[in-house]
Amino acid sequence: MITEDKVLKRVANEHLQNLVSNFNIIEEAAIVSSDGYLVCKYESKVSSMERVGTMGSSMISLADTMTAELKMGKCVNLVIENELGIAVIIHINSKLSIITVTRETSQLGMLLSATKKYAVKIKQAIT
Repeated sequence: MITEDKVLKRVANEHLQNLVSNFNIIEEAAIVSSDGYLVCKYESKVSSMERVGTMGSSMISLADTMTAELKMGKCVNLVIENELGIAVIIHINSKLSIITVTRETSQLGMLLSATKKYAVKIKQAIT
């Protein structure tokens, strides 16, 4: 099982910690498997990233199915804009996704850019 891979967990956790350290707008983040299991997380006391990770994995899977049905190619990312913040979900590879959260509603571009950058870094580090 992918979530039991100790090297993957270590590498993913290092990159996730760097992401949060380098982009102070990110309040919560997680790397999850395509079947909804948490690989690693960074969270505040506001939410449970285990639950958010499971939901996020389901949401990106649904987005993949929807874009396939619409014949729009692969889903690149999923942006969830809310009254009090933004969540972004991006595929790292076919088995992993990264989820980031900010409560700064004016920071969509920064959140999306940072998350994409680290999705690529993590993919390169684990392949």
